[in-house]
Amino acid sequence: MATRYEVRCTTPYPITAFGGVDFGKQWRPLPSWLDAKEVDDHPNLEVKEVIELSVSEEPSDDKINATPAAIKTAGELGIDLLDVESASLNGRITVGDVKSYAKSIGIEE
Repeated sequence: MATRYEVRCTTPYPITAFGGVDFGKQWRPLPSWLDAKEVDDHPNLEVKEVIELSVSEEPSDDKINATPAAIKTAGELGIDLLDVESASLNGRITVGDVKSYAKSIGIEE
């Protein structure tokens, strides 16, 4: 997880500040050499914090690779997804996998 800052001008026209940096109405990354607090103190500039989450294409060992619907169904049926095996080639657990497992252990919907 990474944090960065974005800045924009709050006036209807662009301004130049902090040694010639142009600021417009659109959010744009705050230059790394500028301090977010100092820029936020400027009367015509607005700063926001942006938290970037990294998303992995490959599931890690500590995460369950399941569809949102499968997670919901497992929760409703009281099933631990760690016990469910995926029938798909990509290894993602689906609602069908959860229902098949539920049936195999005697849980009726």
